[in-house]
Amino acid sequence: MLSFEGSTPLAEWAAGAADINLLTGQVTTSQLDDDVRKDLDSVIFYGGRNGWTGADEKTQVRRFLSDHLSGGRLTPDQAAAYALSSQSVSERGAKRLRELLARS
Repeated sequence: MLSFEGSTPLAEWAAGAADINLLTGQVTTSQLDDDVRKDLDSVIFYGGRNGWTGADEKTQVRRFLSDHLSGGRLTPDQAAAYALSSQSVSERGAKRLRELLARS
C-alpha cells in the first residue's frame, strides 16, 4: 500500500484512480460505504479547490463527515486519501482535511 509522508495509507486514492493491485491483478475497490463517499464528494466539491481554508468550508467538513467519523465508518486518513483522487485537491489540501478531521 502506498503512503505519502510515511503516514497516510492511500487505499482510497487507489480505489478512486481504479488502480490495479500488482500482487493480485485486481482493481482496487473502495472500503467506504456509498453514503460516506457521497458526503466526501460534497465536501470536496464545496471546499476542495481552496484546501478547506475558509470557515464555511471547515464547517461543511464537520457537518458532513463528523457522524461518519464518530461512527467508525471513516478515518481522517481515509478521507485524505479519497480527496487525493480528485483532481481539484492538492496534497496540501488533503493534509489539511486530515488535520481538520483528526481534531474533530
